[in-house]
Amino acid sequence: ATTADEVSSNIQQVDQAAGRLLEGARAVNQAADTLSQGSRALNDNTARFRLG
Repeated sequence: ATTADEVSSNIQQVDQAAGRLLEGARAVNQAADTLSQGSRALNDNTARFRLG
């Protein structure tokens, strides 16, 4: 049988893990945005090069 303290500790650990997953997801999302911006900039430069 698990005690209330053990259950509470498990809940805290799950909560912390969820927080870390969320931080990781935000970091991935930010990196994707940065890549997307770089891709657009490269695309604009390529178009300008073709026109020039």
